[in-house]
Amino acid sequence: MEEQLIQQNQILDKVEKFFGFRPNLFKKFDTFPVGADIFTAFTSQIVKCRPEHQLPLSQPEIEYLGMKSSEENECNYLFSQHKALLEQLLKDDSNKISDVKRAALDNFAQIMAKEPKKAGNDVLLNKFKEAGFTDTQFKHALMVTGVFSVASKWCLANSILLEEDLNQIYNLEQ
Repeated sequence: MEEQLIQQNQILDKVEKFFGFRPNLFKKFDTFPVGADIFTAFTSQIVKCRPEHQLPLSQPEIEYLGMKSSEENECNYLFSQHKALLEQLLKDDSNKISDVKRAALDNFAQIMAKEPKKAGNDVLLNKFKEAGFTDTQFKHALMVTGVFSVASKWCLANSILLEEDLNQIYNLEQ
């Protein structure tokens, strides 16, 4: 039992280091710390651009897709998290997303959350490419929406509540 507690604290410390705070999402992994470890390792490879780890979609596009996917999955927790992250990123004009790309991401999130069967036969891919995205970005977007779908279901099933200090965490009180 003590060894499990040590493992849990080590994993949660790693989560806190990655995010800069301990999200409520991970507090529900209390009896399943290995799940938190696996989820964080996988998610960090799909949704977080770093200098040594570039991804096909830009960080603002990832956060926008996270926000829209969470909205479509009716997960207020993740919607609020990704909206806050996106607002932070959009303070820099170089992170703006064109209206055409936003519309494509909106459509993508809606179809993947509500009607994934419509994603086949290259219809969704072609719409995505018409907006200026590449085939590689489409595949990345599929992974991103998959990660956020899993996370949304986790949050909803565990009744995850938004952090009380969300605005402070994301420096939104300015």
